[in-house]
Amino acid sequence: LVLEGTGLGNVPGSAERGIAAAIERGLPVVNATRVPSGGVHAIYGGPGGVVTLRELGVLGAGGLSAAKARLLLMLLLASDAVDRFEEAVEVLAGW
Repeated sequence: LVLEGTGLGNVPGSAERGIAAAIERGLPVVNATRVPSGGVHAIYGGPGGVVTLRELGVLGAGGLSAAKARLLLMLLLASDAVDRFEEAVEVLAGW
């Protein structure tokens, strides 16, 4: 599941319960942002904030768009390597 947050990647606080339920079921959840530049940054806590999402186990897409994050997640799911998502984001950021 790839979330497309606003600004630095924050989502509505009302989405938090559903996100937590998805993670509890073992579904990988990735947080991207819809802004054209910048990326996801864990600055805000509280309901729907990226700090809170990270505490729940949400993976950060860094500077990848939601579309690119979905492609990367699909590749890693097919390779049984979802646990390396953030490592792959860092590698891609260096290109």
